[in-house]
Amino acid sequence: MSYLLNKEPTDDFTRTLDGLVNTIKSNKQFRKGYDSMGAVWYMDAKREGKLEGISIGKQQGISIGAFQKAMEDAKNFLSMGLSIEQIAKGTGLSITEVQKLAGK
Repeated sequence: MSYLLNKEPTDDFTRTLDGLVNTIKSNKQFRKGYDSMGAVWYMDAKREGKLEGISIGKQQGISIGAFQKAMEDAKNFLSMGLSIEQIAKGTGLSITEVQKLAGK
């Protein structure tokens, strides 16, 4: 663990490991492959982030739409003379939200 944190070999194992890492780093063929893997990783991460953002946006849109529909229904129920408690129960809105719509 010390080798990973300090980048300094402290025993035979980490000296061997350090030598292998330096050999691989200086290998142009490996370096080219490694660099292209980084570009692929970046593109994959970007695509995954975009898909996650779309998914979150859809979920938020559905939630907002459901809330707006409940508010419209509550307004209609108020005009029909239903009680605030009945409207809250029927729409899933809180009593406070229905009271605000009713101007109370």
